[in-house]
Amino acid sequence: MRKKAVIRVLVSGSGRRCGPLLETLQSVHGVRVVGLLDRRGSPESLEIARDLDIPLINDLNRFKNLERLDVLFNATRDADETAYLECHRPARAMVLNEAGARLLRLMAVALRKQRRYKNRFRAAKREVDALF
Repeated sequence: MRKKAVIRVLVSGSGRRCGPLLETLQSVHGVRVVGLLDRRGSPESLEIARDLDIPLINDLNRFKNLERLDVLFNATRDADETAYLECHRPARAMVLNEAGARLLRLMAVALRKQRRYKNRFRAAKREVDALF
C-alpha cells in the first residue's frame, strides 16, 4: 500500500494578503498548510490563523516542525523576507517566491473562481429544476 504524500507548506505574509490563498491551499488534496509566518504579528494574521486553525509563527527558529517543511511560500514579495526564509529554511525545503509564488497565486485564484462558478451553477440548476 502506498503512503499518502503530503506537501507541508508554510506561508509567509500578512493575514490580509494571505487569507484567500491559505483557504484555497487548505482545500487542495495533498497539501497541508502548517502555519502562517508573520514576523510583524499583524492582527489580521492572528484572526485568519484562528479562523483556519493554523499556528501563527513570528520566528522560524521557534517553529517546532521546521525540519518537516517541504515549501516555504513567500507571499510578501519582499526581498528581505525571501532572504530570511532562505537563511532559516531546512535543507530539504524550498522557498517559493517571485515567478513560482506568482504561479501558485494564479492557480489559487483559478480554483476559487471554479468553485464559485460551480456553486452558482448548482444554485441555478436547483431553481430551474424547482420550476418543472
